[in-house]
Amino acid sequence: MPVHCATLGGVHQSITAGRAEGVIISARLTPGANLPALGALVRAMAVDAVIGLIDDGNPAEVLAGTLLLGHAGVCCIADVRTPPGWTTLRRALAPDRLPSGFLRAAVRTVIADLATGADHAAEGSATPPTDGFVAFLHVIFTPGTRTGCTVAQRLGVTPSSFTSRFFRAGLPSPKRYIVGAQLVCIAHLAERPGASLAMIAHHLEASSPQSLGRTIRTYTGLRPGELRDTYSGDGMLQRFREQLVVPYAPALRTFDPLAPTWQELGRAASRRLRRSTGPWGLVP
Repeated sequence: MPVHCATLGGVHQSITAGRAEGVIISARLTPGANLPALGALVRAMAVDAVIGLIDDGNPAEVLAGTLLLGHAGVCCIADVRTPPGWTTLRRALAPDRLPSGFLRAAVRTVIADLATGADHAAEGSATPPTDGFVAFLHVIFTPGTRTGCTVAQRLGVTPSSFTSRFFRAGLPSPKRYIVGAQLVCIAHLAERPGASLAMIAHHLEASSPQSLGRTIRTYTGLRPGELRDTYSGDGMLQRFREQLVVPYAPALRTFDPLAPTWQELGRAASRRLRRSTGPWGLVP
């Protein structure tokens, strides 16, 4: 059911709590918003699920709002002043473009693990995950997400920096989280009567049923038929949480895969210094 939020803060709370599957932001209402707050909202949501809406309004306000949405990272803009704009909006909100209710609930469950201290953290020490990690969860639990490069690009981070941030935080690789989320999707889809491996591979946009079968065997030791008999979607989600969330909860609560590390900032500063000095380290 659609819900109206009068402020960006209200929208952000709905996203963080996992209650929102998509966001429509009016271009004529955004000029008064600050760019960091709008950018944080976009990062906290699956990128494709944030839609900018252009409707009737002061042309100057609409233009300023549209530019702000673009700077914040909104990729989908629907101009509903024209028939093609309504077509764009309907396509963006099509059920197959947004995660299913089960996958949205999976993201909420992982967020709750960190926010409520599922790892038996001391009272008061459990905090919600960062916006960056929530955005990462939304992306990996979106059907069709298969590689770390794809996730990094959708989140606006270079793949090498993205991977190194997980390594420096002492976390499993992004690929491990991506495969774990993919296995949750597979187990959930396999619950449907008559769902074949080919049908599941097509839904998840895998390169072939054979490659999907190899992924299942590599990471679970089970054949596809055995996976169906062993795990439900909820059971595989529990496995994901036990292996990749609860053991790393203290680090995940403060981890932001979108924020540069001190090492990255230091290297960037060194590059700027080299560009601004001569060959002997002197200002030309």
